[in-house]
Amino acid sequence: MSIITKYFIKEFLTPFFFSLVLVLFIVFTVQMQKMLNVPFFRGIAFSDFFLLFACTLPPFLVLALPISACIATVVSFSRLTADNEMTALASGGISPQKLFFAPLGIGLVLMLFSFFLTIYGQSLGTQKLQEMFLKVGIKNLIHGLEPGVIFQDLPGMTLYAKKISSKNTSRRTLEQIWFYDAQNKSDPALITAKTGEFSEQNNSGLYLELKNGKMYRGLSRNSQNSIYVVEFENLEFFFEPSIPLQKDGMILSNAEQMPTKELFEKIQNSKTKEKNKKKYQLALYKRFSMPLASLIFIFLAAPITVMVQA
Repeated sequence: MSIITKYFIKEFLTPFFFSLVLVLFIVFTVQMQKMLNVPFFRGIAFSDFFLLFACTLPPFLVLALPISACIATVVSFSRLTADNEMTALASGGISPQKLFFAPLGIGLVLMLFSFFLTIYGQSLGTQKLQEMFLKVGIKNLIHGLEPGVIFQDLPGMTLYAKKISSKNTSRRTLEQIWFYDAQNKSDPALITAKTGEFSEQNNSGLYLELKNGKMYRGLSRNSQNSIYVVEFENLEFFFEPSIPLQKDGMILSNAEQMPTKELFEKIQNSKTKEKNKKKYQLALYKRFSMPLASLIFIFLAAPITVMVQA
């Protein structure tokens, strides 16, 4: 490696890493704002927040690397041209075109790294992200219960308890409970119970156990039947919260979360609907086209910057 190549790489790396951190911060802040609007993530702990950031790095890096490479290329060649270093190279008998091999080499490395991220890292990262979301979301839902406060963070359900045990455990004891289940809109149920427990179930869902209570059915406005009451000693519910990453443009669509092999299988499967097949094809094309952006951006930014500054 020549001294000139080493010199350019040194000039390139400083603005590249600075812009990479800046772009990642902006993208992550926008996405986290969307996530924190979801009830599952209210009051999230700092340690969990850091783990979420680590899991979201692969899809964020695919977007951030081309932008950072373009910015670093423009800054590097602008400084070299403004300080007349390009002129000095030409007067020393060294063609300025030779300097373009260094950024193109960097672009090639970034392209290969981006290919690895899109083909392997992105799907693996989003799978871990789903697991982390579910784990964090369940914990926050359990700790989000407050005595004497109506709890509506579970879709289609409302929970109220006059007395609730401490937040320090993953199993919370409830007393004097009112629970409204409207998941089935045609036949909602109102349940009252003297005691109960709200807990997590193997990090996969939420478990609600109600004891010594009554269930009221026939509450729907469209119901032609009279309200009837069922008394019970023990009633159990299991909820598996769904936290889609594609909601409101959050992170990735369902197709983009799939492994590359599964995408190929979905596209080749004759049973796949044409509408869904186009989504899978678009996700696959993006997976192979996005890594090329780093090389293309550098290839265009380097000569254009030199011509503008000249």
